[in-house]
Amino acid sequence: MLPIPYQDPIDQGPLIQEPAGFRNPRTGTVYPDRNGIPVFLPPGVVEGPNALYQKMYDRFAPFYGVLTRLYAWWKSGADANRRKAYLDLLEVHGGASFLEVSVGTGANWQYLKPDMDFYGLDLTAGMLDRCYRQARRLKLRFELCQGLAEHLPFPSAAFDCVFHMGGINFFSDPRAALAEMVRVAKPDGRLVIVDPLAPESDAKYEIYNRLERLRDPSHTLTLRLTEFLRLFDEAGLEILRQSLRRRQRSFNNWMLRGGHAPGTKRYLETRKLMEDSMDGDRGGFSAQSLGEDLHFVHNEGMFLLARKSCA
Repeated sequence: MLPIPYQDPIDQGPLIQEPAGFRNPRTGTVYPDRNGIPVFLPPGVVEGPNALYQKMYDRFAPFYGVLTRLYAWWKSGADANRRKAYLDLLEVHGGASFLEVSVGTGANWQYLKPDMDFYGLDLTAGMLDRCYRQARRLKLRFELCQGLAEHLPFPSAAFDCVFHMGGINFFSDPRAALAEMVRVAKPDGRLVIVDPLAPESDAKYEIYNRLERLRDPSHTLTLRLTEFLRLFDEAGLEILRQSLRRRQRSFNNWMLRGGHAPGTKRYLETRKLMEDSMDGDRGGFSAQSLGEDLHFVHNEGMFLLARKSCA
């Protein structure tokens, strides 16, 4: 194991490691070990959108890597450059402790310094299995666990860097998840949050999120920039740097990444709503027809964050 110990994600107390997993000596709760990956999911905590997300991405995990590589090929390296640009902001040093919340398949880790201590948490077992193989291939020092962003199984002030990309809009409680990321970061640590941004217009905001939920029922709510700024302020964070990007997307590839091939019911329903919103850009996607495909834009925000100074 790496130096940072696990703790109970609910009462935040220490755990005892046993052959079957990790036991809370105060409550008797045992968190099982699944093929070397601890599972910190007490009964009843995975509900609502988190439960839908877990079910969908466990089913989708075997195909996710292939579809991601096809998407990266279509974008001719743009996706890799995008990931590198965000991760370079961390300016991490050798030996740093790095936590990625919602680590997925570990696609970001290949762009980081290999001499760090890597920790990854995800809700879905299928994604973690793929991440495990990726980390072994890269010969990294790493620990993976299955759990919720809203209840991180780590002690306070543990990590030099905490990174999250693309999942705030799936969390059941974004405010609680952000508070947990702040809690486990060291006082002088850095956080990087990357997530899509919804339109500020109320009318566009409603159509935007309705379309996202139609494509993926586990989607909760894509936040506006103003909502992110309010969340950061309430969490006691200051923005050291931010950038806003217009990320060009292929509708067909986007739907495939969600598990919906052209001609399927959900594909056709989502496409119709996207096409209906194109007049006057009523959904905020800047969508345009291109042959049998549609091209549209996801506005994306990147935020490099630190705790506010007490001075």
